[in-house]
Amino acid sequence: NARLVVNRVKRRSLRQLGMTIDDAMDQVGLALIGLVPEQPRLPADLASGTALQTSYDGGVIQACGNIARRLTGQKVPLLIR
Repeated sequence: NARLVVNRVKRRSLRQLGMTIDDAMDQVGLALIGLVPEQPRLPADLASGTALQTSYDGGVIQACGNIARRLTGQKVPLLIR
């Protein structure tokens, strides 16, 4: 049961490419289970050992939590920032 997770999503970049999430789903032929927003600070924070739970406003953490809940059958909204 393969599903699609789109990582490092930036709406502005998609618009500049003339693409949508629906286009990505059509190209790979999979149902979307989640979107994870881009967090520019993430690589540097991971390298420095900064805890994700204390350094982010919830975008990445909430998106990953929503994906996990969807995998267990719960209905939760997509997170797009």
